[in-house]
Amino acid sequence: MRHTPGPWANNGGRIEAGGSYGEPSFEAIAVVGIINQQDHHDTANARLIAAAPDLLAALRVLQTMLHDLPMPAANNVINHAIAKAQGE
Repeated sequence: MRHTPGPWANNGGRIEAGGSYGEPSFEAIAVVGIINQQDHHDTANARLIAAAPDLLAALRVLQTMLHDLPMPAANNVINHAIAKAQGE
């Protein structure tokens, strides 16, 4: 199963998708805490969740760049995070 394409935005704890960068989002894909009543943990979690598609894209770029370099620790961390995001 594939995730909802990014970008995602945090709108008061409502994670939304469907817009493009700089455009409004419209589809709620998740809710963190009570909408518009988040504590600092909820706010931080919502920001992290909203950034997930961008973070995954950045990891894929790094994976490609580091593929042939002798950096096994970095490659292992990147590959593990990508696999976790993909449900593997």
